Amino acid sequence: MRTQTYFHTKLEGEANRKNDAVPLQVNCVGAVSEARSFSTRAVRQDYYYIYVLNGEMLLEDCCLMPGDVMVFEPGHDYQYTSRGETAYLWVHYTGFEARSLTKSTGLALNRGRHIGIHREIIACFRQLFREFIINDDAAEQLCVCLLREILLFTGRYIDFGSRGSLPLLAIEYIHRQIVAQRDLGKAVLLVSLELDEVMNLSDRILVMYEGEIVGELDPKTTTVEELGLYMAGAKRNTGKEASAS
Repeated sequence: MRTQTYFHTKLEGEANRKNDAVPLQVNCVGAVSEARSFSTRAVRQDYYYIYVLNGEMLLEDCCLMPGDVMVFEPGHDYQYTSRGETAYLWVHYTGFEARSLTKSTGLALNRGRHIGIHREIIACFRQLFREFIINDDAAEQLCVCLLREILLFTGRYIDFGSRGSLPLLAIEYIHRQIVAQRDLGKAVLLVSLELDEVMNLSDRILVMYEGEIVGELDPKTTTVEELGLYMAGAKRNTGKEASAS
């Protein structure tokens, strides 16, 4: 993944706009992957959704970390500075349903919230990029559907985190049982919403991107942030792991 911005042809040059004549409209979308620190300040007329995959983004009153999400409301004077290698996904949108739909996720506008790194959200962004590239008559409506999916998944993971899951002792018991089966020589396929859990319990992690394995990672030597970059297609092994299918 490299820094890219996508516009619909008919919106290019006026992608920073408010449109209350429609329920929802995606103005533009993109991905940022920068090795060096940078700073941005702006005031926009639309909503600005940011999903951090790697690095740190310093704001006036908080710091966004990998797995954090934030939505700036129209008219908000925002400024952030990246620190070190940074990667994030973003989308600008508008419409008379934009505010209520955003707040229905549980997000407080102009405030960060941690939801973790999830392949469903990353996949929606990938498809958004494809629709902007195709840019046909159906693309605009499909982009609206994908934005709704992104906000739906965001709300789901906020809700999951706020409810909590199993009690701590129950989680520890399940983890011990998984490890015990592994120690007996049995193969265990772990499916979890938490990447930290995958990292702590797995002996190896295979990452797939667009139908092929792009990385075989050792959880002892990798990080959640690096794993997120593989999931987003920003990194891939160049050896035999990447060519396996």
